[in-house]
Formats: sequence, C-alpha cells, structure tokens
Amino acid sequence: MKIIKPTICLLIAGLFITTANQAIAQDDNAAPSKAKANMNVSYKKTDGVLSVKVAVTTKVEKKNVPVDGAMVSLYMNDVKSYDAKTGEGLLGRLAADQDGKIVFEMKDNAKDILKGKHDYKFVAELKGDPKYIDKQGEVEVKDANITITVTGKDTLQTATARLTEIKDDGTETPVVGAELKLGIKRSFSILPFGGDALKTNENGEVSALIPSNVIGEADGTLIVIGKIEDNETYGNVQTGKAIPWTVMPKAIAENRRNLWSTGKNAPYSLVIVSVSMIGIIWGLLLYLVTFLFKIKKLGKTTSKK
Repeated sequence: MKIIKPTICLLIAGLFITTANQAIAQDDNAAPSKAKANMNVSYKKTDGVLSVKVAVTTKVEKKNVPVDGAMVSLYMNDVKSYDAKTGEGLLGRLAADQDGKIVFEMKDNAKDILKGKHDYKFVAELKGDPKYIDKQGEVEVKDANITITVTGKDTLQTATARLTEIKDDGTETPVVGAELKLGIKRSFSILPFGGDALKTNENGEVSALIPSNVIGEADGTLIVIGKIEDNETYGNVQTGKAIPWTVMPKAIAENRRNLWSTGKNAPYSLVIVSVSMIGIIWGLLLYLVTFLFKIKKLGKTTSKK
C-alpha cells in the first residue's frame, strides 16, 4: 500500500500535466484575437457639396497605422436599414484606401435624402471584419453656409465672407465669434490673406483687402475662398467665388530659333556650322586612318625588296 499510493499520485499529476498541455496547445492553435481599430469621423461642406470622411487606424508597436481595405458603413442618425420615409439609416458602404481613409460624398440620391435637414448625425461602423474588433465613430454638426462678396475695382478689392447657420425652417442667422479664414485658390493649396485670427462680427462677417500682387487664373479671374476648419458645431465648411482680376500670368514666349532655344529650335546658321565642323573632324580622322594604312603597306613593300 505504501508503494501504490505514491504511484497513484504520480499518475494523477501526470494526467493533470497532460490535460494542461493539451489546453495550451489548443489555445496556440486557436485563431488569434482581433486587433482594436480607431475611427475618426469628420464632416465637410465644399461649395454646397456635403461629404463625410472616415479615417481608420490601428496600433502597431505604439504607432498609429492605417487600416487598408476595411469595409465601413455610413448611417444617418441610427445604425439600421435605410428608411425611405425618414431618410435615416444606411447611406452607403465603402472600403478604406491604402491610407485607411474613406470619403462618402452626399450626391445623387444621398443629396435628396439630406434635403430639408440641417442638423446632421453621421455614424460610421466597422463590423464583421476578420482582423479587427467592431468599432463605431460619429460626428454631429449643424448646417452652415459661407457667402462671399467683393467690393472695389481692379487690384484694390476687399473680400467679405459671411458665416450663417441654417435653421430647420430654412432661415439663416449669422454666426458670431467664429474663426473664419480668407484665402486665394492656388494650383495645389490655398494662399491665406487677412491674417489667421479673423473672427466674425455681429453680422457673421470678416473682411480683408485682397493682395494686389497676386497672379490670377489664365481666364482672367481670381478665386477667393472663405472657410472654417474643425469647428465643433459646423465641422469644415468652404466656399469659393471667382472674381474678375487684372494681374495675369506671364504669357509663355513663342518658341523661336534663338541661341538659348532648345535643340529642335536652334538657329539654322548654328546647325549648319555645327554639322560642317563635325563633318570636317570625321573626314580628317578617316583621312588619317587611311594614311596610316598606306604607310604600313608601303613599309611592308620596302622590307621585301
């Protein structure tokens, strides 16, 4: 009996160890846990066109990395199927690009859905992804407009931008104390003017003199921009207006045959001289090579005699 008891204990211990190893092996073979995703949702209105941008990222070694290809659904107000009567529910579903970003533009039928609404709540949802835990993000904004007026003549003109909030009944009221920026549209950016800290007055307006030395567009216009950025109430709103402008870009000089022109437009005289010199040099080289062969042949003939 003294020998049997320790043996039974060893068997029981071995059974526990085997069971634990099997459980660990099952955990190792199980599918890895899903990663957490972060979602940033922002709203923008550009020249009357509404859009919602969603940026999806995840943490990799304590760094934010974009989630490429994640499928994100966008909803109006509530996460549910689209309701044609209220215009609420699912608006669309798109995949994130290589930067983890998606832009939902409110056009076509979506534009009709938003008609008559001036308080927006957009909900973005990542759901059912095999790699990432379900995630939601949302943004709530009020509808706002920016209108631009320009006074003055030629290059002495003043731009005024007015920010208003659109109420449910369609009326507009000025927004006081908001940061409203003025700028001029360039090819790849917006050139600011008037300062960075312009605040709207009691009429919802800011004004500044347009720089007189700014070069306009090729069609004789200048595009003045008014915008608010990352406003807690209205999001991002931007409006542009083209105005007549007299400072034009310099016309590109006609390609003529000058000394500083490109090769195909070089002066004929220069082309003739260059070709002649090259021909003379090559001719001289050929003559020298032929002359050397004659000398060598003459040397062989003389040695035989």
